[in-house]
Amino acid sequence: NFLFIGDSRYNGISSQLSSLGKNITVIGIDSSKSDEWATITKNGSGSAQGQSVTLPSSAKGVSVMIGVNSLSQVEETKQILENLHAKYPSATIYYNSIYHVAGNYNVSGITAINMNANIDLFNNTMSEYCKNKKWAEYINITDNLNDENGLLKNADSMGVHLTDEGKTTLVNNIKNNILGKLNGLSSNTDPDSQTVNSSNSQYTLLVASE
Repeated sequence: NFLFIGDSRYNGISSQLSSLGKNITVIGIDSSKSDEWATITKNGSGSAQGQSVTLPSSAKGVSVMIGVNSLSQVEETKQILENLHAKYPSATIYYNSIYHVAGNYNVSGITAINMNANIDLFNNTMSEYCKNKKWAEYINITDNLNDENGLLKNADSMGVHLTDEGKTTLVNNIKNNILGKLNGLSSNTDPDSQTVNSSNSQYTLLVASE
């Protein structure tokens, strides 16, 4: 079985992720942050934004896509990975890069340029962290998501989430970079020619929306 935990950016592609296999569970949690997931992963259960979560008892691999809501919580994000490793010692823990925001992003005076600079710093820190952990792997899932200026393309009116076209690109990136490795698929495999279907496999996805 395989576990995905993430924020609203996973929630937005939950139906596409569900289509990758027969036995997939999707759980959405609004506005969850790294400190909440750190507690949940430490205890195996808990709550985020008032919603109860119980992690599966076993997992062969775990994908984490958390951080855009809590860029100041890098240590808590590292702790999530440590806790997951402790709970699933034989699993590879994959940390997905946080993808950029679009040019129209502006929240509380923070522009897209400033936000993306903060995202890059966060990603660099997590990439270096994963390099020093044999059980962790940093996954860059941003292929074809940004324009020539490094701004998120195919974004919604907030500049944070993806349109349907962008979601398809993101799902294919995840499929090739994570699920492809688990199934012995090449990262160059045509994403539309492969399915992740196995009667012996169960994929569990826990996703949290912003």
